[in-house]
Amino acid sequence: MVLFTDLGVKWKEDTPVDDKIRRLIKLGYRQVAINNAVLPPPTGKTKGKGENQKKQLKDPRDILLPEQKLRLHSNVQLIDTGSKLKQLSRLTLIFSKAEQVHNLHSADIQAYDILAVQPSDKDLFHMACQTLEVDIISLDLSEPLPFNVKYPSLHAAYERGIHFEIQYGPLIRDQEARKNIITNVQTLIEVGKGKNLILTSGCENPLDLRGPYDVRVLGLMLGLSELKVRAALTTNCQSVLSHAAARKSGRSMVSVMKLDDVEEKNAWIAKATDTDLLDEGSSAEDSSSSDNSDDDDDDDDEGNTKRAPKDVCSPKRKKRKL
Repeated sequence: MVLFTDLGVKWKEDTPVDDKIRRLIKLGYRQVAINNAVLPPPTGKTKGKGENQKKQLKDPRDILLPEQKLRLHSNVQLIDTGSKLKQLSRLTLIFSKAEQVHNLHSADIQAYDILAVQPSDKDLFHMACQTLEVDIISLDLSEPLPFNVKYPSLHAAYERGIHFEIQYGPLIRDQEARKNIITNVQTLIEVGKGKNLILTSGCENPLDLRGPYDVRVLGLMLGLSELKVRAALTTNCQSVLSHAAARKSGRSMVSVMKLDDVEEKNAWIAKATDTDLLDEGSSAEDSSSSDNSDDDDDDDDEGNTKRAPKDVCSPKRKKRKL
């Protein structure tokens, strides 16, 4: 079954997503990600500047459509197919300095299902491709790119399973943005061979949302092949979700340290898990049980020898006097 996916449904605090979700269901999408794009806290110490970012960084549950409403909208369109719209949360950090993304591993950010970044210059773009633990790299393709995209950066991102986003929303209403998007996408295709691309909406207005087959036409207009367009709406989106799941599970892996580095108060744990000591104890226990078994066997043999006459020659009974 083909799962058409939109991983870039724009969220704004003053605009409910009900209408967008309802329309996306009607258009045939089965997976969507509600995208909260925020500016990281500034590096300066000016009082109050960080509060704005805290307000933008919502709990992911607050940006999603409530389950009751989602079920209602889904039942209207999907009751015959037995399907249900899968709803995910996405956070996009727009940053202009490297230190602004040092908190990517914080619990508030990791609570989102999908993580994306939007770098503003060449060095930050290279850093995002090489080192940042994210799922999507987004660029403002509606404006001329301030740097040249190089294949080594793209290749590094490909190797790490990161995907690049193309938003079709801006090209629907703005002619100037349309020209820039076409130029920038063709650059990504030429330099990066059209790999790891996803097509998302990024629309302000629900009426600007397009169905998968209309987006296919837009993708062909941008220079993507038929197979690349289909992948950008289905399999590549699924790869993003798999990458996000692996990233989140990877952060809960067990840490390993040398026994010499264990603190004194935790030394008993090291001793309890020392395989050599366990093997020695097991060997000693086996040896002891073996010796006891041999002794028991000897005792049994000796006891049988002594008891044998009693079994064979039973004592005479005294006659009772009448």
